[in-house]
Amino acid sequence: MFHRLDWMIAWRHLRAGEHRPAWVVPLLLGSIYLVVVGIALVLYAGSLDLAAEVPIEEALGPTPLQRNFGAFGGVTILMGLMGLIFTLLALAFNLLPTIIAMSVLLGCMALVVVLSLMSGLEADMREKILDQKAHIRVARADGKLFEDYRALVDVLAAADGVAGASAYLEGEIMVRSRLNRQAAILSGIVPAQHATASNLPALVREGDYDYLEHPEAIPEPDPFAIEPESTPWRLRHLEKKGDDGKASKPLPKPEREQGTPTAVARPSKLPPPPKLQGEGLRGLPPPPDDDEGWEDPRRVLDRNAGGGDDGGGDDGGWEDPREHVAGSGTGTGTGTGAGTGVGPMRGGDTDDAVEDPILIGRELAMELGIGVGSEVQLITPVGRMTPAGRLPGSLIAKVGGVFFSGMYEYDRKNVYAPLAVVQRFLLAGDRVNGIEVKLHDVDAIDEGHRVVAAAVAAAGRGEELVVEDWRELNRNLFSAMFLEKVAMFIALLFVVLVASFGILASNLMSVLEKSKEIAILKAMGTTDRGIMRVFIAEGLCVGILGSVGGIAMGLGLCWALDRYGLPLNENVYYVEKLPVVVDSFEVALVGVSALVIVCLSSLYPALVASRLRPVDALRLAEQ
Repeated sequence: MFHRLDWMIAWRHLRAGEHRPAWVVPLLLGSIYLVVVGIALVLYAGSLDLAAEVPIEEALGPTPLQRNFGAFGGVTILMGLMGLIFTLLALAFNLLPTIIAMSVLLGCMALVVVLSLMSGLEADMREKILDQKAHIRVARADGKLFEDYRALVDVLAAADGVAGASAYLEGEIMVRSRLNRQAAILSGIVPAQHATASNLPALVREGDYDYLEHPEAIPEPDPFAIEPESTPWRLRHLEKKGDDGKASKPLPKPEREQGTPTAVARPSKLPPPPKLQGEGLRGLPPPPDDDEGWEDPRRVLDRNAGGGDDGGGDDGGWEDPREHVAGSGTGTGTGTGAGTGVGPMRGGDTDDAVEDPILIGRELAMELGIGVGSEVQLITPVGRMTPAGRLPGSLIAKVGGVFFSGMYEYDRKNVYAPLAVVQRFLLAGDRVNGIEVKLHDVDAIDEGHRVVAAAVAAAGRGEELVVEDWRELNRNLFSAMFLEKVAMFIALLFVVLVASFGILASNLMSVLEKSKEIAILKAMGTTDRGIMRVFIAEGLCVGILGSVGGIAMGLGLCWALDRYGLPLNENVYYVEKLPVVVDSFEVALVGVSALVIVCLSSLYPALVASRLRPVDALRLAEQ
């Protein structure tokens, strides 16, 4: 389509004259200086040795001072490179083509960097979801519980390409500690099976995943986190201040005399509590004075101790936990059948019983002010009929581990407990919500989906149960991220579009300035199509140079962000550095889009030049 002569003429139009602008040399020296200073800052950041001044866990990675010096050095290098590129363009082209090429370069660079960052965030989100959740879920379409799941779990676990399968039961609950209470999602799992269907064991940061099967091994709470104030250090600022400005001490634990029930201090406007049997919730300090809604878990009705004043209707209507778990004893709740107990909802003479274990997220643990070994109360809206009416159920559990998945919603909401415990606590019987399946290769999700669906159909449950993979389960999240990426692509593409108007104006001015040359070329026999090719080639020279340079700069910046990162607070942003994933298709799309816009912006000036008659061109040149 284009001839060599067309490119030569276009290049000659864009070249600078014999005299360079006076500002070119100072800008060149300043840009080189910025690059040298930035490299020096980066090298200085790498030479800092602050291992003796930081904790051991932080000494393994770059310190905040090193990250700050490195980030500042990187920004300085980027500014120097931008100035250097602009200076080199000014040495080769006129000022107007230089500005246009720099605009296209910045637009393409911004597109590549932003799309790579958004792809990195999407990949990071996907990885965090798959770390805690399984790849495929088998459940009823209406969300109701189903039974006879054990045989199906074994069938799915033995299917081709499946790494593991595990049944689960979920329910909305409230988790309450002495300091706070928060809503959460309680998930009942079989620890041994769930370890094969998710990466939850690797996410446990405090405690141990095996405590779900061995709750008797859970250590007592760290005394340094609650002594001498009986409050975790990060929440001590919430305590009331006395007249002397010091934090007031918590209420002392009531002393228990031989044969005398324990009483708990209450606000004066509340009626006195009923007499209690046993110590109740061990290790949990009495409620604060200003908490009118404190629900003392020690108020557990002991019907076997006799009626009278201790067992009447004034006790709040709490159910007898031994009646709820009749025949199961005080087992640890680690089994999978309906006959395994839920553990003690302790009261009466069950002080030596083993409490049921749970795993909670880091954010939930921080909000509740608890840690490994702490006791919490789980409250479910699933009602129990009592002499006082239908009341919510409660269960005293012990924290066996704190996990960190990197997703705030998961770490803030999810609570895990043995399946048998959750089944009895939620009054679900021997039923579950669904079965989670993990594949050996998550990239082969389509093939894995077909294999799991075939296994469910072969087991005779194809009409009852539906199979969904992680893409369908998180469709809303990833659809929103995709739309956001498209919106950012269109918004940043306007930068290239604005630069294209510069190409349009530049070529129109070139038509007016070069009208005499156009008349001479036409007089020598050049066709209208040949004149059009010259001016289109002129616009393409600027566009190709800007788009290629912008893509190269964007890829270099993405490499630097991926290699050295950007200093971010992980506690705030949940990432140590910005994740970057370069997609070759997106990079090619940026280049093609920029070239198309530049080419379209060159058509009108080329069309005007091709229709210019030699006589009119000479008349314009004389004017």
